[in-house]
Amino acid sequence: MTDQQIIKTLAKKVLGWKEMDSIFYEDAESFPSFYFMKETGICGVLDRDGDGYFDYEWNPLQNIADAWMLVEKLNENGIFVSIRNFDRNWICEIGSINPIAGNAPTAQEAVSKATYKWVV
Repeated sequence: MTDQQIIKTLAKKVLGWKEMDSIFYEDAESFPSFYFMKETGICGVLDRDGDGYFDYEWNPLQNIADAWMLVEKLNENGIFVSIRNFDRNWICEIGSINPIAGNAPTAQEAVSKATYKWVV
């Protein structure tokens, strides 16, 4: 599984975002929506703020704020998430009975890996 496939799966299955074929807000069915820039593989998110539109890069594998969006969404749905550091290795567990775990050198990568395992 590539990073792009993991990001796409998390955006769709956890956050409920719809994928766009273009970067133009007129093409969005709902907000936020996401797209991938073919040249770079970067995931962009298109959203609205009042009467304006804005976009930003989204990568929960590399950005802790993006990974925290996943944790918040799981918590909103009553799903237990535990994140801890053990001997320079981050561990994220999802669920309280037979938890799904992900471990990695960074917290955001551990959260993303565990969340991906949880949804597939």
